[in-house]
Amino acid sequence: MKMIDVSKVRVFRVCLFVLFMLFMRIGWASNDDSTYNIVDFGAKGDGITDNTQFINRTIEACSLRGGGTVIIPEGTFLTGSILLKSKVNLFLESNAVVKGINNLEKYRSISDLNQDEAYYKVKPRNWNKALLLGDQVEGVSITGEGVIDGAHIQDKKGEEGMRGPHILFLSRSKGIKISGVKLRRASNYAFMSYDIERASFDNLLVEEGWDGIHIRGGKDIRIRNCRFYTGDDAVAGGLWKNMVIENCYMNSSCNGIRLIMPATGLKIVDCEFRGPGKYPHRTSGEQKRRNMLSGILLQPGAWFPAFGEVKDILISSCSFDQLDNPFLVTLNEGNRGERICLEHIRGTRLMKAAASVESWGDSSLKDVRLSDVSLSYVGNKDQEIVGRTPSKPLTDYRALPCWGLYLHNLDRVILRNVRLDCENGKVGPASCFDNVGSVEIYNVSF
Repeated sequence: MKMIDVSKVRVFRVCLFVLFMLFMRIGWASNDDSTYNIVDFGAKGDGITDNTQFINRTIEACSLRGGGTVIIPEGTFLTGSILLKSKVNLFLESNAVVKGINNLEKYRSISDLNQDEAYYKVKPRNWNKALLLGDQVEGVSITGEGVIDGAHIQDKKGEEGMRGPHILFLSRSKGIKISGVKLRRASNYAFMSYDIERASFDNLLVEEGWDGIHIRGGKDIRIRNCRFYTGDDAVAGGLWKNMVIENCYMNSSCNGIRLIMPATGLKIVDCEFRGPGKYPHRTSGEQKRRNMLSGILLQPGAWFPAFGEVKDILISSCSFDQLDNPFLVTLNEGNRGERICLEHIRGTRLMKAAASVESWGDSSLKDVRLSDVSLSYVGNKDQEIVGRTPSKPLTDYRALPCWGLYLHNLDRVILRNVRLDCENGKVGPASCFDNVGSVEIYNVSF
């Protein structure tokens, strides 16, 4: 009788088990990587068909299988609100256009998904409508080379009697990636969010509309390699923690970066701010104003009370050209601030107002450092500014009694290698220091 080698049987069984597990893993991986083309679900890229139900049906099918990629192929796909789902990548192929439909009834509000009134008590329901929206989604992404066109849909009942849906609105979401696409003609903001974490925006082109990226409550955010040509602020919001804005080009008919609430751990690095705006300010009407106001405006509490800290702010290797004002940092009531650093800054053809760092709140702003800063002004010939006593700024820069640099209510200031120039005659002093203690000055010229 032939004997069976038990050890070989065991090895055989182990091999079968390993092959079975590999097969299962491959099956699962292919499911995760499944692709779904919206055309297969009835969508038509003819620029006429309402594709709202077809696109949402495709995303829902992808989500039910555990996630994957939804393909938007070449064509112009009219649609109302698209509901984003976790672990679903919306991929826009080259020459693909997702275009907002001119029917306000086809748009949903983020407040339909998120019932927490704390988010929306400041704004009415229709202000929170969007072309793409999601609440409590995780691992969602929008990638590719195509266009998302908000189409400047006007809402006569909207803000200023004209603002319509945002392009993209997320709330209470994590693990967000938006890369490569073009966001055009937003009917309000191109991107709006409340309370997001781990979000990256890379290689985006944002054109026209109001704000480009507006984040109210963000942790671990990266905005890199983006180009903004906006009719309002390029990047705005607040309640930021650990946010990096890097290697971006900002052209606006309002401000480059506007902070309206506190922030900690903010880095603005290797960015270029250049005016005048390519597109007019959206609410300037027949005036079609294009002058760019401030490059960087850090001003929590300017629009509404916004208590909290502004600290560990780094602005480095940035350039400002043809702006009314290069930068304004202001604390208001309920704000505390420390460790603000501006280094390797170049400003040219600055038009109207001096750069400034100020505190009008309950305490002085501490540990402010300006290093390797060169600012060149066209020159303000208004003699009335001389000797003027500055008041707290409202929502934008204002005229100051000096043409170069204004510091107010600061403690522990270091100025190193700072140069101020004025091209067309100097009206008033180059700088004004008001209630500034413990100042160290090294190689400052004007």
